[in-house]
Amino acid sequence: MPQSNGVSERANCTMIGTMPALVHAVSVPKQYRAQALMTAIYVRNRLPTRAIQTCFTLYELWDSRKPIYEHLRV
Repeated sequence: MPQSNGVSERANCTMIGTMPALVHAVSVPKQYRAQALMTAIYVRNRLPTRAIQTCFTLYELWDSRKPIYEHLRV
């Protein structure tokens, strides 16, 4: 029942919506959609979220260390 799991369903919709925006922004062929989706998930896991009441990211909770941002580019 997807309707009983609204938070994860909304996260999935956000990721699926981010993918075409990334593909279009960098003007790559549509065959790179899977890589764009993985990139969207990678970045999202390193951003703060309201779901966690402390000032941690999902990455910090999973890996017990702060994420490194120097390799990310616009």
